[in-house]
Amino acid sequence: MNWYFIKQIKELKEQEKGYKLSKKGGDVSILLIFPNRYSLSLGNLGYLSVYKYFNDQKGILCERAYIPDEFPKNTSFPLYSIETQRPAIDFDIWAFSLSFEMDYFNVIRILNLEKVPIFSKDRDENYPLIMAGGIAISSNPEPLAEVFDLIFIGEAEDFIKEFSEYLILKKEKNWDKITFLEKVSSLEGVYIPRFSTPFYGNDGKILKYESLQRLPIKKRVSKNFSSLVSFSCITSPKSVFPNMVLLEGVRGCIHQCRFCLAGYFYRPFRRKDILTNMFEITKYFSDNVRIGLILPSIDKSIPWNDLKSFIEDNEILLSLSSLRLDQIDDNILEIITHSKQKTLTIAPETGSDRLRSVINKNFSNEDIINFVGKLKDFHIKNLKLYFMIGLPTETSKDLEEIYKLVDEISSILSKTHVSISISPFVPKPHTPFQWEKMQDVDYYITAYKYLSDKFSGKRNIKIEHEDVYSSLVQGLISRGDRRISIIWNYLYNSKKIYKNFKELIEFYLFRERDKDEFFPWNVIDIGVKKEYLWREREKAYQGKITHKCFEGCKACGVC
Repeated sequence: MNWYFIKQIKELKEQEKGYKLSKKGGDVSILLIFPNRYSLSLGNLGYLSVYKYFNDQKGILCERAYIPDEFPKNTSFPLYSIETQRPAIDFDIWAFSLSFEMDYFNVIRILNLEKVPIFSKDRDENYPLIMAGGIAISSNPEPLAEVFDLIFIGEAEDFIKEFSEYLILKKEKNWDKITFLEKVSSLEGVYIPRFSTPFYGNDGKILKYESLQRLPIKKRVSKNFSSLVSFSCITSPKSVFPNMVLLEGVRGCIHQCRFCLAGYFYRPFRRKDILTNMFEITKYFSDNVRIGLILPSIDKSIPWNDLKSFIEDNEILLSLSSLRLDQIDDNILEIITHSKQKTLTIAPETGSDRLRSVINKNFSNEDIINFVGKLKDFHIKNLKLYFMIGLPTETSKDLEEIYKLVDEISSILSKTHVSISISPFVPKPHTPFQWEKMQDVDYYITAYKYLSDKFSGKRNIKIEHEDVYSSLVQGLISRGDRRISIIWNYLYNSKKIYKNFKELIEFYLFRERDKDEFFPWNVIDIGVKKEYLWREREKAYQGKITHKCFEGCKACGVC
């Protein structure tokens, strides 16, 4: 079977455009592993950026790997790099990119299939050093703390150069693994889990950590973000976004949605010169450029008129990620129309104004309906709406309001295909809702059935929803600690995890946290004060809005 997967990798590589690895070797070899499908790896800008940054370093050779769709579940099977089809076990370093909690199961799967011991303490010098980074593992490293030798916390741009220098020294001075980990533990953003030990009380809650490192580990923030050219260096028709160059326009968000990890983790809000970056892309990819502009938040600094002229003059097709409807004006709609973007995505999150105030989304159903009315003039073919269920203070009336809102939207846009995506609310670390409990399985199943029944027979409405058990397991991992490592043996069987670990589920999912409880993720400092998050939670229950971030504000502690 090996020949088949090598053939598949070669065929995928031949279809790629953009960055070509010219190095033939390096003092240190790194395998950058995306623990999911190839198509998704090319849709992850952070993953591709880290790949290029490592290869920009002298003496470092970085290659990529992904999980083939046909990757066997129960047999030993070697993973190969994309660039040279080199076996994974031959690399010095394995670096996993982890942006989503459910990919943690794929990490365990890869280790098992490669016959590499799962836990760091069981791996000697004969195995690669295994590390990870990405927003999911950065926000709470503890569920996989005993798996990784090193976990990087934060933004990698500045870190990679310093870390690479230590990797070269490790090779030159023949440091063993422990010596190397001791040396790099002084770098900002580096967490060495084996140097820290948690202690638990009789009630199961964490009492404290004892550590050889100084805790908490401060999240690394790129110092020169605005000057960096940040776009995906590789495109392919096999990407989840076919032949599209992803461009990061801003980092962070000014709107403070209380459920959103990225909005808190990537503070402070920072901007790039989008036009300059687009010009660089046109030099890098010379023909038929399609750009996906990543804008978690829009502010007044974006020159939409100039942007519109630039893409028209250079025959660029521009796609925009999910946008807040209160930020979408005629200029943006004209750009979408010009670029033949077939689908517009917005996230009302809930159907009621009351509940939208709880989560700090400061626009109303009336605003949504007025916006939708404008869309008729721009011939949008598909409208996608994102909703969450199980939010704090939600009632059956709020679910009914989802139906009423979508029904009115579909009546206005009778010739537009409206799809709604519904997912359970999953509390995330470092947000005002980190104290919340989740609802049980029956709640979500009942809510899904109610909405599915209400929308049945509506021709231009399609409803889809997340698997309930997967969402609950995601919640377990998101706020778990080292003790949840017992679930890793149940690869991909979320329902079995839910049913077999009732005590675990009750403790981590269905329990509202105490105000002063020590959380597993308190070993990490992202800069946002816990007291600020608690105040935001209190405001949520009062239905009060917090206005967007502004320069000079000192409220949350980041700026």
